Amino acid sequence: MVSVPEAVRERLTEWTKSPPGDLAVFRVVVDLVLLRLPDLHTAPRWAELSDAVRTPPIGLEWALGVVPMTPSLASAAYYVVLVATAFGIVGLFSRTAWLVVAVAGLYLLGIPQFAGSAFHYHHLVWFAALLAVSPCGDALSVDAFLRKRAGRVASKEPAVAYGAPLRFVWLLIGVIFFFPGLWKLLESGTAWIWSDNLQNQMYAKWFQMPWLVPPFRIDHYPTLLRLGALAVIVLELGFFFMVLHRRTRALAVIGALVFHQLTAYFMGLRFPALWLTYVAFVPWTDFYRWLRVRVGRPLAAAAEPSPLPATLRSRLVPLYLVGAILLAGNITYGALGISDGWPFACYPKFHRTVAARLPAMEVELVRADDTTVIVPVEWMSPGGLSQRWWSLSWSLLGSHERARAQEARFEAFYRRVSAHGPLAEAAQGARAVRFYKLYVSTVPEDRDAPPLSRELLAELPL
Repeated sequence: MVSVPEAVRERLTEWTKSPPGDLAVFRVVVDLVLLRLPDLHTAPRWAELSDAVRTPPIGLEWALGVVPMTPSLASAAYYVVLVATAFGIVGLFSRTAWLVVAVAGLYLLGIPQFAGSAFHYHHLVWFAALLAVSPCGDALSVDAFLRKRAGRVASKEPAVAYGAPLRFVWLLIGVIFFFPGLWKLLESGTAWIWSDNLQNQMYAKWFQMPWLVPPFRIDHYPTLLRLGALAVIVLELGFFFMVLHRRTRALAVIGALVFHQLTAYFMGLRFPALWLTYVAFVPWTDFYRWLRVRVGRPLAAAAEPSPLPATLRSRLVPLYLVGAILLAGNITYGALGISDGWPFACYPKFHRTVAARLPAMEVELVRADDTTVIVPVEWMSPGGLSQRWWSLSWSLLGSHERARAQEARFEAFYRRVSAHGPLAEAAQGARAVRFYKLYVSTVPEDRDAPPLSRELLAELPL
């Protein structure tokens, strides 16, 4: 009875251990992924929205009017994050740099989440928090170089302090996959698989981004499409458990990468901010050693290090605490199916069966002679038909679950987008602006068909 827990503990310890190089590679990649995130660079522009237009993430309703989200503060946070990520890449003051990234990034990347619905790159903030409480600068870093010059050589051997952050990353990515698959079955059952649902999901994305329609129209092969839907459910439900075992881990990661490439091709859901972090599953140090042996240059025996085991042990307590909080938060949001949260969320569920139609917003100017002109999306959204535009427009229309169509919101939105640019010029001499809610068919062959319905929601005198 006493030996069994001890054996389990030893096995868990061996499973958790990793060399410092694996954590260092993950540190660099997360930094690079963060730097290429579009919302990181556009957050100061989203800070220009007024509170009347914003839709807060679930749990952050209190933040409106309390947390200042101004362009000046967002710009300051942006430059702080840029400097801290530069320190994080080279590994200078590594833990402090990642703490700054986690705190400033939590604020900065939270601002665009108020624009209508959450965009799911929450994991970058989670990973920054894990790196902030881990010895991520003990390899491939300026910190390691400076310590070596001072005669303090860190151990290169696998240790729990280096592996535990990566294992938490594995578990968090597993949670990201698991709950969307579970909610598909809970909400729609087998209809999510054996119906036209996945076809209609693709049609919706093709309508939102017309350039997405692929040369290979898989929607013309319904059986293949439904088998693909079944594979999605199996992958999402099984990924968490498969990555726990060495023999199935590679299969799970390869399956996930294939899944991401197919969703990118057929639905434009590229999600590089997630799949690039799968470097956490790769034993980079073992691969490097194997490569050196293959080319006939085996690694020389390492000199006797002067590790600081007590320091490494002391780092495990905050690491386990942060990891437990992240897991608990995401499991809670996943179990509740809350996708529009920050910094925790159930990642996109696509759990409801959908029809081949979508709501859309149409804005038109009414001139003095009662002629009208439809306002192009590009005049209201710098990114054109971007996903941010769709989420904001649905929020204004009241199609969002947590927002209602209100004249005050339309007025605040129009005041913001007509302050300058081509819309300001076109509005000269106009007597009113009208906001319509349309329902349109998403079938590609109906692209030029008139809307299924058209409802006037607001008319504002100018």
